[in-house]
Amino acid sequence: MNQILNYLLVVVFGAILILPIVNDNLHVFQFERKTENRKFNDSLPISINKLDNFPKDFENYLNDNFSFRTPLIAFSKEMKFRYFKVSPDKDKIIIGKKNRYFIANDHLRIYEGAITFDKGFLDTIETEWTRRKHYLDSLGIPVRFVIAPIAHEIYPEELPNNVLKRKGDDPIKLVANRLNKRYPHLVFNPTPVLLANKATEKMYYELDNHWTENGGFLVAKTLLQEIKQHHYPNLDLSILDEFKWKKTNRNIGHFVHVLASDDLDESILLVDKYPPGVEELPVLPLNFHKEGVSVKDQQSHFRSKNCKNKLRVLVIRDSFGGALMPAIAACFSESLFIFDSWHYQLNKSIIENYKPDLIIFVTYEERLKAYSYPFSWE
Repeated sequence: MNQILNYLLVVVFGAILILPIVNDNLHVFQFERKTENRKFNDSLPISINKLDNFPKDFENYLNDNFSFRTPLIAFSKEMKFRYFKVSPDKDKIIIGKKNRYFIANDHLRIYEGAITFDKGFLDTIETEWTRRKHYLDSLGIPVRFVIAPIAHEIYPEELPNNVLKRKGDDPIKLVANRLNKRYPHLVFNPTPVLLANKATEKMYYELDNHWTENGGFLVAKTLLQEIKQHHYPNLDLSILDEFKWKKTNRNIGHFVHVLASDDLDESILLVDKYPPGVEELPVLPLNFHKEGVSVKDQQSHFRSKNCKNKLRVLVIRDSFGGALMPAIAACFSESLFIFDSWHYQLNKSIIENYKPDLIIFVTYEERLKAYSYPFSWE
């Protein structure tokens, strides 16, 4: 019996060694590289002058082109996540409490204070916004700067106990205090409204790092109340009560991708119906940064026919701006949303052609450093 078992083990071990080689040549099983976001080594460069590099290059090539790489990575992640209850990639994801997950890397470093927004950065962002305000004030266009917080700021109680929050104010508060002191009502900080409503409604997805559609709707509603108070008193917000919502399950999101667990899902609320008269218009021929953004997200253009105002709003956004779109589109006669590949540029050519009555910039807390880079004013 033991001899038969030994033979069987030899056969299984041999099959494990041979099957990948056979599959590499016959391509019986093919797997999509969907769990990694990087450039793979699909060729093996050989140079007589750089033979010292060959062993490492060969190892990288073999690792990237092993035919069962994808299912084995998925299996490893599944084992770590399902059975050992640990993060399958500690550099990318934090396993929180109550089925909530958080991005690690820079998000965690911001939350813990390893990445700081010091006086030098605040000076730079104030200089940047001074330039923008000077230009927009010359055109008589009010502007709001919305900064979406990372989920760590909204659900700190669901982070692991070993994650400790930095001392002092969070980056959004630091930026808001600095800019609003010089330019009142410029920065809109959504954190208070998100914290105030998280006990009764889900403000951020459990399986993604973005705020939910109803969380974004509440943020937009509060922002619009401020715009009504400080900029356009005749703005009618009663149309927001006409939205219809539906409950559904969602099994997509950043964390589903990282965990490689397609059976995860969560219950969410989505807009079922816009109010009557809100319709999407054809996109406009505009020139702005589009790289890395899906075609459907690059530009959205709406008209609200039942609006009593004749106001146009331009929203220069990132992915967090999508959940603000329904409420804003309903409350303005015309609205234009552009996603300029996380550049958050002024986009002067669009402003001068579209001639908006209001501009809203929507930025993610983790992306605030973008405002310290050199900007083009086109």
